[in-house]
Order: sequence, then structure tokens, then C-alpha cells
Amino acid sequence: MADYQVIVFRDSAPLESVGMVPGAPVPTLELTGREFGAAVEVRINGVASPEFVVLSPSRIYAQVPTSQISRQLQELAVLTSSTGKQPSAVVEFRASAGRFVAEGQVKLVQTFLKILLTSPGTDIYYPWLGGGLQRLIGTYSTEPTIRAAAERTVSQTEQQMTRIQATSSAPDTEKLATARIQSLTFSPSSASLTMAVRLVSLSGQASNAGLAL
Repeated sequence: MADYQVIVFRDSAPLESVGMVPGAPVPTLELTGREFGAAVEVRINGVASPEFVVLSPSRIYAQVPTSQISRQLQELAVLTSSTGKQPSAVVEFRASAGRFVAEGQVKLVQTFLKILLTSPGTDIYYPWLGGGLQRLIGTYSTEPTIRAAAERTVSQTEQQMTRIQATSSAPDTEKLATARIQSLTFSPSSASLTMAVRLVSLSGQASNAGLAL
């Protein structure tokens, strides 16, 4: 059975400053940072900018979406064409056009996230499978406690993948060697968890996956 691609993950370029472009005919942001040369999308409060111009590898003009003109700026991201190289890589789940088969780096990340988010006991064929990450939301109230629990779920997922891989003929690029949390932020007021995980395959290739729950 083919494993179709259901995730898209792209790097988020490092941002340094943001300001308004004076005299622009429509509200436009001026962004400074790094690695803007590979930019494919600018998101303002999660909404794609209708138009942006890369002025240099460190400077971008991005038009503010109509729906966000009167709103406070809370989230800003410059997504690039590279995948999993930066710690701030963004993962999204979506049905891929053309039903692409997941392979290599994409399949490794997709398999890890699938197991990480699975609640143990919900898979009738493998009741032992699942990291149960989503169960952490609402269970813990402080960042230190949820970090410790998240590290356990990542370690558990790593062990489960190693167990599955022992009898798999998949290439080393699709087999997990290590999984480590790079960063984690928890907001008790909104019960939201943001986490970045670094995955290294048996072939030595590294990928970064960012999750927001």
C-alpha cells in the first residue's frame, strides 16, 4: 500500500525587524532578516500576503491582506522553498495535489508525526503504538511539566519507530536514528503548545519539524 504525502513542511526564514512602508498606496510591511532569496510566501497573522517583493536576500516588501489591515500584528512568517533545514520549519497537514507518494525526508517526517500524534490504544492493529502528544494539552499547566512530558512522548515515538524499522526494507533516508526537541513554548492562558523537533535519519540527513497545538 502506498504512503501518500499528507504533510507540507517549509522553512521559515529568520526575521530581524518589521515596519510599515511610508507612502505605499496600500498598507505594506517592510521586513528585514536573512535568507529571503528563497521566499515563496509571506504570511501575516496566518494569512498569505496577496503580493510581496523580494528586494534583496535581507529585505522584503509584503502587502497586508485586506482582512488583516485593522488587526494587531501577532504572527509573521516568511516561508522559503527549502524544507527542514531551519529549526523554525513549519509543518502543515493537507491533501497533496496529484496524490504524491511520500518518500525520503518527507516520509520520515510524516511517519514520525503520525505516530507522535496518535493516542496509544486507538490503533486496533497496533494498540501499543502512539506517542500521545495531543493528550498533553489540558493535562499540564506549566512549561517545565509539559516539556518533561513532551520529551517522554518524543522518546517513546523514537523507540516505536526503531521497533517498526527493525523489520522494514525502507531506505536509510526513511528510517529514524534520533529525535530531539529543539525548542518548546507553552502558553497556560491559551493552553497552546509550540514545539520544534529535529529528526536525524540513519543516512545522517537532518530535518526540522515545527508543530503548533
